[in-house]
Amino acid sequence: MIKSILTFLELGDFMEYFEARGVDPNIYYKTTIPSYLRSIILSQQGKIRILDFGCGFGQNMIAIQHIDSAIDQRIEIEGIDINPRAIQYCKEQGLKAELCKNIFDFTPPPKRNLI
Repeated sequence: MIKSILTFLELGDFMEYFEARGVDPNIYYKTTIPSYLRSIILSQQGKIRILDFGCGFGQNMIAIQHIDSAIDQRIEIEGIDINPRAIQYCKEQGLKAELCKNIFDFTPPPKRNLI
């Protein structure tokens, strides 16, 4: 289950990432997706497979997972990023994410509805 509130102790080594960008880590749990993207996702039929390319610390994956409880079971989202610390953090939050050391060598997973 994704954590709902972050504390500085939970962030540990990750705090450097947020401080370097001047970002409050709690905004990641307040992120919403644009209405046009929400409409596209909700219009998909069957299983909804999404790849978050450059997922960072997972804010968009979290927002997408909370679009609508009626489609939660149909959404399969995974992220990739070049930052190993971001991937580690995503995994600790229960998100499916993989490290992509070189985007030019990246082989996308099977068919995705959205990237």
